[in-house]
Amino acid sequence: MTLPTIHLYRVVEDPALGTFGMVAKEKVPFCCSLELPWRQNKNDISCIPANAYVCERFTHKDLGLAYRVIGVPGRSGVLIHIGNLVKEIRGCILLGNSFDVVTTKAGSGPGVAASRQALFELMAATNNEPKFILSIEDRRKI
Repeated sequence: MTLPTIHLYRVVEDPALGTFGMVAKEKVPFCCSLELPWRQNKNDISCIPANAYVCERFTHKDLGLAYRVIGVPGRSGVLIHIGNLVKEIRGCILLGNSFDVVTTKAGSGPGVAASRQALFELMAATNNEPKFILSIEDRRKI
């Protein structure tokens, strides 16, 4: 069986605000992403290296529905999960339906909105398969 492939195109990076990207299936964007800035793949403070990874759906005890990103060199515990602000992640990937100034319990600032809905759109884009390939490509501008 061939796993569905989802593409994450990192398009803008700001050292203070994070790395912003677009998520697409077959070159058609369906949501956006927020990650930490690139900091040499250091655990908890950096986005992960651009590459292709298998992702596996599971239910996290605190975060609910999430995906494990498997095979990140030198890292474990990297997830795709619900969230809105860069301060809510430790090397993971957040999805949203738009970029916006967001206010949550964690604070406020530039982030992604409608994160839960975007995670469900990811499930639809992968035909509700429990695993998919995430191909990350850097197109960042600093």
